[in-house]
Amino acid sequence: MAIETISLIIGLGITAVAAIFSIYDRFTKPDIKAAVDIDVMKEGCALKHRGLDKEIVEINNRFDRMEKNHINHMEADLRNMNITQTKILTILEAKYQIKIDN
Repeated sequence: MAIETISLIIGLGITAVAAIFSIYDRFTKPDIKAAVDIDVMKEGCALKHRGLDKEIVEINNRFDRMEKNHINHMEADLRNMNITQTKILTILEAKYQIKIDN
């Protein structure tokens, strides 16, 4: 064999190996990039869900505090109205000498 033939075979072999690596690289890089992108999205989604869960708990706590506070004020107002009504009925009974039944 001549040196030209040997160099041609070696050149074709190197080209074939390079073509195989190039094809392999072309098909695996998108998969690797997609896997990385999916992992980043999953991590972002988990962070968003954690944040939303925390905000929902805070909103529920605010509503609970607001409800308890509002009910306490309503009960106090009802007590004051009941006391005032009792005073008014007492004055009316004394002034007109009548008995008012509830």
